[in-house]
This record gives sequence, structure tokens and C-alpha cells, in this order.
Amino acid sequence: MVGASVISVVLTVRCVLCRPVSTGLVIFYNKEIFARYGLTRPATWEEFVRICDMLLANGETPMSLSGQNPFISSLWFDYLNMRMNGPEFHRDLVAGR
Repeated sequence: MVGASVISVVLTVRCVLCRPVSTGLVIFYNKEIFARYGLTRPATWEEFVRICDMLLANGETPMSLSGQNPFISSLWFDYLNMRMNGPEFHRDLVAGR
């Protein structure tokens, strides 16, 4: 889905200068488990963390990666680390500092 701000720019310029792409990183959730605990999809990172903590406290595994493809695992690591800790921390970590 293209956001309204992107559509606004395209309509103003009257040509497509770029096209939005997805990182391909998505999170699927188990609707049965969410229904069992009366949960709804989180709208914020804080809600997401609260749901994960609650599921974990109830013996559920809140997230998993198959690990079959190291490239996908590294994408998730980079994505979460940079957003949680910032690019400077990420660069230092990758450089071994």
C-alpha cells in the first residue's frame, strides 16, 4: 500500500520519481493464540513488547525465526538493532567496538 504522502508527491510532480519498496520483513501472528488471550494486533512498538512479554509469561513463544536462511536472520538483526540502538551503535557493534 502506498502512503498518502507518496501519492501527494507523485500527483504534485505528475510523474513517478521513485517507487516505494518493502524490506520484505513482516511479522505473522497466530490468531488463535491472540483470541485465547484477548489480544489485538499492536499498533506501537510498546504494545508489541507488552504482548511479547505477556505471551512469554504464559509459556508461549512470542517470536521465532526458522534460521534456515542466515541472510533473513541477519536482516532482522540489522533492522531491529538499528531501530532500537541507533546507527552509531550498530556500526560500532559490527566493527567489533
